[in-house]
Amino acid sequence: MFRRTLVVSYWGFGMHTDMEKNAANLAEWPLAAAALVIAIPFYQTVGEYEMLGFKYWGGDDFNRMEIIRNFALIVGGFLGLWLAWRRIVLMDRQTEVALQDSKQKEMDHVAARFERAVELLGSDELRFQQFAVSRINTIATAWPDEYSAAAISLFAGQLRIVAAASHKRRDPKGFPTNFVNETSAYLFEHIERCELKRIYYPEVELTEIVLGQPQIRNLIVTPQTFKGSDLLQADFVKCSFEGRFEPDDFKCIGAVFTDCEFDRAEFIGSNFTHTGFFSGEIRMGIWVGCDMTGAAFRDVLFRKNRPVFYRCIMGNVDFRATDSFRMQMSGVHLTSSNFEECLVWNPGQLPTGLDECDPPMYLNLTGEHDENGHKFDVKPIEDTNNEE
Repeated sequence: MFRRTLVVSYWGFGMHTDMEKNAANLAEWPLAAAALVIAIPFYQTVGEYEMLGFKYWGGDDFNRMEIIRNFALIVGGFLGLWLAWRRIVLMDRQTEVALQDSKQKEMDHVAARFERAVELLGSDELRFQQFAVSRINTIATAWPDEYSAAAISLFAGQLRIVAAASHKRRDPKGFPTNFVNETSAYLFEHIERCELKRIYYPEVELTEIVLGQPQIRNLIVTPQTFKGSDLLQADFVKCSFEGRFEPDDFKCIGAVFTDCEFDRAEFIGSNFTHTGFFSGEIRMGIWVGCDMTGAAFRDVLFRKNRPVFYRCIMGNVDFRATDSFRMQMSGVHLTSSNFEECLVWNPGQLPTGLDECDPPMYLNLTGEHDENGHKFDVKPIEDTNNEE
């Protein structure tokens, strides 16, 4: 049973306001009467007598009965005020009890809805699972303190179930795309909400999971972070990659890396097809035997004059605008030494944009090819002119 805490809802707040109005209406008549009782004798006393003068205490116009009557009215007025105050206190207590009862009933109702959604999440039909995920997200968004942590665990668990079912069918492309994308978005939204509001949530295990179009920020990614997971069109923002990644450690087809750092990161045989690298920095990173087909590099700093791509498939890789003003100011340039024994599947799929670098580079097919494709060399254009 999930923790149930009293939360003021819109309906509860409206009922609380109505009850306070009723209490105020009941108390305003004795308060008005008491005010009149006090105001009249004070007006008469101050208007007809001098409070500190001789007449007030025993002059010719001294009227003992009138003074007694006035003071009796004053005492009665204060008594009326006290009774009215007591009435207000009693009504406040009754209102508070009624409000607490209504809150508890409301939270019981919300808890019942949440439990029904969790049960529905275990259905074999996708449409019921989608409805359950949407209902859980709605409840967790309205009551984050109570249900965000539970929602995070449920979303991650459901994505892991989807991944396991797909792998069992040996059909990694057969994910229910809309369901995976929607659930992934809810998962990271609630993680971010918990971080901002400092709500405790259990550590999320992202291994053996499928994530659709997730936006992952400020994360140190190691080979164990997404081991065995499928990341569909993931968006990495300001993440740092460290360690040796084997093919099963990182599958990121169609991913986008923005302002990411690759420091001592080594990718072996990974699939980076149709990925994008923007405004990042490659320090000691290296890609070995990776499929980079259709990848794009924009404003990426290559810090070391050493191989970055070794025996990689580089078909239609776009390096245009890589050697940007930012790189020139840093004294960093993409050079021919960053490529070693790279290949393309088709001779007409050579990388583009290297001729716009500083110094500009020229690509030449070596004529060698094997089962992995056709090999090509990358050389500065100045060297090719000297050879001629």
